[in-house]
Amino acid sequence: MHASPPPASDTAQAASIATVLRGLPVGAKPSEVWRSAAIALLRLNANECEGLALAFEDETASDEVRGWVLDLLAGAGTFEAQVVIRRLLALGVARRNNRTFASYVQRLGFVDCPDGPTLRFLMSVYAESRSEPHDVRAACAYALGAAAGRAFTAGDPDAALRASDVLRRDLLAAGTTVEKCALLTALGNAGLVGDVLVITRFSQNPEAPVRASAALALRKMTAPEATTQLVSLLTDPDLRVAQGALHALADHTLDEAELDLLADLVLSGRTSQAIDARILRLIVAQKPRLRSMTGRAGAIEQALRLLLGRVEAAGHGELTGSAERRATPAARPTSLNHNPLAATIIDQPPIHRGSGTYSVVNPVHSVETVRARMLELGLDPTARSSVIPQPPPRRAAGDAPMSCQTAILPSH
Repeated sequence: MHASPPPASDTAQAASIATVLRGLPVGAKPSEVWRSAAIALLRLNANECEGLALAFEDETASDEVRGWVLDLLAGAGTFEAQVVIRRLLALGVARRNNRTFASYVQRLGFVDCPDGPTLRFLMSVYAESRSEPHDVRAACAYALGAAAGRAFTAGDPDAALRASDVLRRDLLAAGTTVEKCALLTALGNAGLVGDVLVITRFSQNPEAPVRASAALALRKMTAPEATTQLVSLLTDPDLRVAQGALHALADHTLDEAELDLLADLVLSGRTSQAIDARILRLIVAQKPRLRSMTGRAGAIEQALRLLLGRVEAAGHGELTGSAERRATPAARPTSLNHNPLAATIIDQPPIHRGSGTYSVVNPVHSVETVRARMLELGLDPTARSSVIPQPPPRRAAGDAPMSCQTAILPSH
C-alpha cells in the first residue's frame, strides 16, 4: 500500500524554501528572520526536509546552496532532518571534493541532539579520513568532538563517551604537533569533564602550540582542576599559551583560592605585562566572588591597583590595550585552524580611550582616583567599590615614598 502524497500546501512550503535558496545571488545569505522561519517549518513537517534534499541533489546546485541546505537541516535537528543529512552526505555529489565534503560533515556538529546513527556516521567518516590531508581529517575530528559534546549535554553520556573515546585514543598515540593540536581541539569541542586529566597532561608539553591547544581545550571544562590549571598557564613563557588560557578562562568562574593564586602570580611578576589588560578584565568579571571577599581581598586589591597602573603606563595616554597589541606578530593570538567548530583565540575589544594625560595609580591614591581609572578603562567602578577599601594613611614627610612597583619581581 502506497503512502498518500503530502498536502499541496506542504509541497508549496517545501518548494518555497528550496526556491529561495536556489535564487540567492553568489555570496548572499538568507536573512536570519527567513532562516528561523524555515527551520520552524522543517521541525513542523518532515516533508520539508525532503524538499531541501531535492535542492541538494540538483546537479545545477552550487556548493554554497548545498551548504545552506545542510545548515537548515542541522538547525532543525529533528530525527528526520538527521536521516536526510546522512543520506545526502553519502551521495557522490557531496563527495566530489574532499575539503568541501569535510565542510559539509561539520554541519552535523551543530545538531543540538545528535542521535546514535549520526554519531556512528561521524565516527565512520573520521575513520575514513585517515588517508586524507591533515586539514580534512582535522575537520572531521572537530565535527565528531562537537557532536559528542552535544550528545552529552542532551542526556546521552554513553554515546558521547563512545564517540569521544576514538579521539582520546588517537590523541594519546599522536606523533606530530599538528595531530596533537587538532585532536586537543576536537576534545575541547566535546568538553567532557572526564578528559581534564588527559588534556592537562598536554599542557606541560615542550611544544608551545600543543600547550596553547591544551589551554583552549579546557574552555568548556569548568571543573576546579581545569580552572586552576588555566590560571597556572598564565605564567607560560610563550605568550600564545597565556593568551589561550585567558580566552579559556572567560567561561570559568574563579573561586577564592584561584583568585588568590592569580593575584600572587601578578604580584610576583610571573605574568607577562603584555596581557595585563586582559587579566584586569578577567578579575573584574568575577563580580559575585569579589563582593563576597570584602574585607579580606588584600592581595587581589593590590593586584588590581598594580595592573591599572601598568596598563596606564604602557598606554602612554592612549589606553587601547596597546601593551597587548604591540606584541610581535609571532606572539599575537592566531586561530589554530579555519574551521567553525574549532577553538580560536579572539582578540578582546579595545579598552575605552579617554582624553588627557593619565597618572599611574599608586597604593596611596584615593578610592575616587582608582574608580576614575576603572571608568577610563571601560570597567564598572561601582561594582568594584565593595572590594576597594580605604587607602592606607599617607606617610610622613620624612618617610620614603611608596611605589606601586615595590617588592615586585622582574617579569620572566
